[in-house]
Amino acid sequence: MTDRTRAEVALRQGEAELREAGKRKDEFLAMLAHELRNALAPIRTGLELIRLAGDTPGAVERVRSTMERQVGHMVRLIDDLLDVSRITAGKIALQRVPSVLNDLVTSAIDANRAALTAKRIELRIDLPQTPVVLDVDPTRFVQVVSNLLHNATKFTPAGGSVRLSAQVVDAAPAAPRVSIRVSDSGAGISPELLPRVFDLFTQGDRTSGEPGLGIGLALVHRLVRMHGGDVVARREGPGLGSEFEIILPLSTSADLSQPPPVDTAERLNRRVVIIDDNEDAANTMAMLVESLGGTVRVAYDGEEGIREVVAHRADVVLLDIGMQPLDGYETCRRLRQAVGADVMIVALTGWGQIQDKQKAAATGFDAHLTKPADPAKLRKLLINRLS
Repeated sequence: MTDRTRAEVALRQGEAELREAGKRKDEFLAMLAHELRNALAPIRTGLELIRLAGDTPGAVERVRSTMERQVGHMVRLIDDLLDVSRITAGKIALQRVPSVLNDLVTSAIDANRAALTAKRIELRIDLPQTPVVLDVDPTRFVQVVSNLLHNATKFTPAGGSVRLSAQVVDAAPAAPRVSIRVSDSGAGISPELLPRVFDLFTQGDRTSGEPGLGIGLALVHRLVRMHGGDVVARREGPGLGSEFEIILPLSTSADLSQPPPVDTAERLNRRVVIIDDNEDAANTMAMLVESLGGTVRVAYDGEEGIREVVAHRADVVLLDIGMQPLDGYETCRRLRQAVGADVMIVALTGWGQIQDKQKAAATGFDAHLTKPADPAKLRKLLINRLS
């Protein structure tokens, strides 16, 4: 009877866990739809306002910053979802280099400046005056600090304050460490939520109006651990805000060599062919490349694109992957046969997993950009590779 009782208890526990998992999945999907619709609403409304105003510069200026913020929010959601999936599957490899803390923090602040300004939040910064060097993956570390700032901004009421500080907490040569703290003047973390705050899909107070998907802090926790550090959350009490502290070892390397900066005044002055079966995506990218000084031709399928590259004697090809009937991989192979290595072929695609980038490189692509591509990164890639 004891074995039977244990089996019944285990069965009931398993059923309860399945029901809880199902509930959390349904809540997550509902919140994902909510977040995406909330971001799409001002974009759609902004486009209608521009149309009603006759596409005037004033109308564009009025809604541009709002639309940029919402696009950035959607990109953050999608990137966080994919990153959690990659980390869970063990498919993220850190590209660690000695990096100056203040430079990394500045990049994270820049990523959140628009949101801070929109809510009139005072950002207080207290960083070491002497250089602090960390052995980190710069992109991932900026993502960690940016997520903490984003979280603090989200749960801080308009007119509140957020503080970002850092200090060396152990100067012993054997184990030097740095403490990075992000605190806010929001409502604070509830006692019930605090033990689970870094769990995947754990969501904050929904009455805040911006509860999120419960991904950002889980991603912070996992990335910090991958860097050999730790992160903790604290609460001072109801209405006294929250604090998140990251502890990381300092770098033992002094090599801070950086690649030469890109001349932002330089224009492309190159022949570019864009191949994408999504006509809206192809046409808007053509406008962007033209604004950067490139001469552009557009093709909406692989066969037409190959003809344009040969006839136009292209310097650069921006090539989508998921096309029909000739996909981007086969188009790239045929382009290499037709024009050799003289043309730079860039994958510009919605497929952004590590295996997608590896397959693109093996096929013959020179670079890989995931849609929606950051215009600054696109410009930097084109100028650096073509200079």
